[in-house]
Amino acid sequence: MRPVYERPIWTCALTFGDVVTFLRTTFETFTDRRTGKNTTYTLTDAGLSAFSVFFMQSPSFLEFQRSMQETQGKNNAQTLFGVFEIPTDNQIRSLLDAVEPTAVYPLFDFVFDGLQRSGAIDSFRVADGRLLLALDGTQYFSSAKIHGPAGVNGRHNCLLRQILPSRKRLFDDMKALTTYFCFDSWEHLLTFMLDGWTNAPKSQVIRPPKPEVG
Repeated sequence: MRPVYERPIWTCALTFGDVVTFLRTTFETFTDRRTGKNTTYTLTDAGLSAFSVFFMQSPSFLEFQRSMQETQGKNNAQTLFGVFEIPTDNQIRSLLDAVEPTAVYPLFDFVFDGLQRSGAIDSFRVADGRLLLALDGTQYFSSAKIHGPAGVNGRHNCLLRQILPSRKRLFDDMKALTTYFCFDSWEHLLTFMLDGWTNAPKSQVIRPPKPEVG
C-alpha cells in the first residue's frame, strides 16, 4: 500500500527545465576565443556537460553516457541536460577556463528569483528578515521537507523526497539508474523512480569495464 503523501510546503515556481533552458541561454553568450577549424564542441555543450557532472554528483557520469551513446545511440546527457556532443574532461576545462566568472552571475539571480517567487526563501529568514546561507555540507546536512525543485516536475520531486530517506539517497539512485538506462526526459526518470518497472526504459546499457591498473 502506497503511503499518503503530504502536500509540498511551498508552490514550485521554478522547474529544472527552466534552469536548463536558462543555462543554455547563458552559455550561448560565452565568447569563443578559438581560432581555426577545431570547433567540434561548442561552449554550450561544454558548459552543460560540466553542469551535468556537478548536478549528478558523479565524476564518471559523462564517461558512462559516451558508452551509452555507442551502444544505444542516445544518452542521458542529451535527453536530460540537452548536450548535443559530449566533450572530454580536458576539452571541457580547456573551453571553459577562458570564461570570466561574471558570465554566469545571471544564473544566480535567475534561481534566486524563482525560489523567492515560490516562497522557499522565506523559510530561511531569521527574526530581522535576513537570510541564512549554507556554504557547505549540502550533501549530508539538508532538509527532507524544505528543498529546491530539483526535478522537471515539482510534484515528482516532492513525492520522491518523502519516500527516500535522504537527499544523498535521491542522487545515489539517480546516478545508478542513469548509468544503466537512458531516460527520455526528467519526467520519465522521476516517474520511474516513483512507479518502478511499469515505466521502465526499453533498453539497458552494459556498464563500461573498469580500466586496468598498471
